[in-house]
Amino acid sequence: MSKKLFLYLAFSLLVTSSLMALLAGDIFRYTIFSFIPLMSIFSIERYKHNLRPALLIISVAFTVGTIAESHGLAYGTIFAARYEYTFKPWFNFLNVPFQVGAFWAIFYYLSHVLVNTFTRSKGLLKFILLDAVFMTGIDLLLDPVMVAKGAWRWFGAGPYFGIPTGNFVGWFLVSLSISFVVRKILKIKIVDKAHFALVSFMAVIALLLSSLAVLPHLKM
Repeated sequence: MSKKLFLYLAFSLLVTSSLMALLAGDIFRYTIFSFIPLMSIFSIERYKHNLRPALLIISVAFTVGTIAESHGLAYGTIFAARYEYTFKPWFNFLNVPFQVGAFWAIFYYLSHVLVNTFTRSKGLLKFILLDAVFMTGIDLLLDPVMVAKGAWRWFGAGPYFGIPTGNFVGWFLVSLSISFVVRKILKIKIVDKAHFALVSFMAVIALLLSSLAVLPHLKM
């Protein structure tokens, strides 16, 4: 199998499994389709001889995201209000479902690669800010959908489909922290060829469009 074909297949698996995970309705699919994107990422970066930086990115995003979620679940401060996950995970880290940490890792990996590929600026601050903006944009569209599907629920109402505005401030700050550690402290920057990054970009667009298709059916 040629390298080009392998990478396309791996990215396609990443795209498909990520979308299915987000649209899934039970714990089995949430779990299976959080493992598959991670395995796809590892396969892609191992094939490109970038496995170590990819593992560091995944580890940082998973750890920081999980710690933030654990604090948010316990105290309701980071994301502006108390909330809870309504499905029973197969296993937890710090009382946070594994799938939640996995999606922090997957979303940051995609954001990192896309920002690196399509941003020409040499300023580190711009890359860190764009990572956080991209991550927060994903949550703006996904959170209402996942609440409507019963994946989690908020105890404090907000103006945006019942979600507190501070939740998105929290997402921005946590994403900013992940990006700072990855880019400033660890000095990691994974750059992909434009045509492979474009596949990731199309995956995110498809994910967002899937979310938008559901939004009209939700109550503001």
